[in-house]
Amino acid sequence: MKTALNKINRKQLLIAVLILVRLVFIYFATKYEATYLKKDSNHYLLLSESIKDYFFNDDLEEFWMPTTRTIGYPFVLSLLGKVAEIRNYIYLNFIVDLFISIVLFRTIGQLTKNRSIQYIGAVLFLANPNVLISSAQVMTESLSTLFFLLSISYLIKRDSRSIVLAGISIGLFSFIKPMGHILLLLSIVIGVYWFKYNLKQVILLSCIPILCMVGTSYNNYVQYESFFYSTSSYFHLQWFNGASDALCNKIDFNQLEVNEPGYVFDEWKKELDSKTLYNSGLFIEALKDSSTIGITENIRCKSISTFHSMLWNFLGVRSTNWSETGLNSSLITGIIFYSYTYVLFSAFAFIYFLLSKKHLFLNPIIFIISSYTLITSITLPYGNSRTRVLIEPFIVIVMSYLIYELSIKKKQK
Repeated sequence: MKTALNKINRKQLLIAVLILVRLVFIYFATKYEATYLKKDSNHYLLLSESIKDYFFNDDLEEFWMPTTRTIGYPFVLSLLGKVAEIRNYIYLNFIVDLFISIVLFRTIGQLTKNRSIQYIGAVLFLANPNVLISSAQVMTESLSTLFFLLSISYLIKRDSRSIVLAGISIGLFSFIKPMGHILLLLSIVIGVYWFKYNLKQVILLSCIPILCMVGTSYNNYVQYESFFYSTSSYFHLQWFNGASDALCNKIDFNQLEVNEPGYVFDEWKKELDSKTLYNSGLFIEALKDSSTIGITENIRCKSISTFHSMLWNFLGVRSTNWSETGLNSSLITGIIFYSYTYVLFSAFAFIYFLLSKKHLFLNPIIFIISSYTLITSITLPYGNSRTRVLIEPFIVIVMSYLIYELSIKKKQK
């Protein structure tokens, strides 16, 4: 009994140390604007300055930016702006990440009923370098990851109350990240295929998210004379088609059409007449049409683009972001080396359980990782390892179970 208590204390001590290290890093990050402010951060901050003008204004002249961002995160930033300086906004990420670790701990418990795996998962999440660097930025990743994980955690409980809470989580996610429709679709597939949801349960799960997204779309219709949830999907499909076309001419991922998110979009805008360019409804409808051009063409090049992006999304590390932290160069080198070690092991764990016919309870988790990676790889032709942040908790689940299989379980035998 005493030995078991000591083991638990050591595990809790390790978690406490990781939390302290995280807090110290966040404090350090607040001293360097290059760390906590990125291009997207500035967009969200600008939108947060006037929620009413940017999201409820029929006469908005600079209409493009609020069509690509949903209202949730700018609204959160506008609230933070009343009580804190911009550099201190990232403390919210620190708090949210602690909630994520708790939800992850409980989710692993639901799946495995094993306390050791739960502690391993908590440690792996708190020691995740991709999550850590995102936490030091004024970005949506921490809040998005929390609602993503909550939706799946409630989903697998299957009782009516939990299904409603899963729907609320998806709805909140849809306000933070313009991917609510994707999370809802993934949740329905998981619910129906693995947890045998009936039609009533699917409707219960879907009602709130659909209301949230339809509400957002209707507000956009009133404001921009075009019914849409977010222009982000059209923007990325247009980029995907343009990138694949460029790759068919030359397999070079350093082409502007491939590695520069706004290049295809900016070139397309040059072809528009002034009436379409400055009329929000006409502009967005034209973008919708443009995003479908070539969607079924260049399949081979689209496959190459997707494969490259999947490798980058799943195995990439945030070298550039770490180099902007102001940390000692030797320490940054060590962190980058550790990051590659972490992602390589995570890839091994994922492939191991993907090919394994055992541990069927992990199949929904494998599905989330696979489908999300594929979807984000299609919409980001060059790849971006930041997109992996949202599924890091699920990757941690498979990693923690593999560590348990390879070490603790063998010792118990």
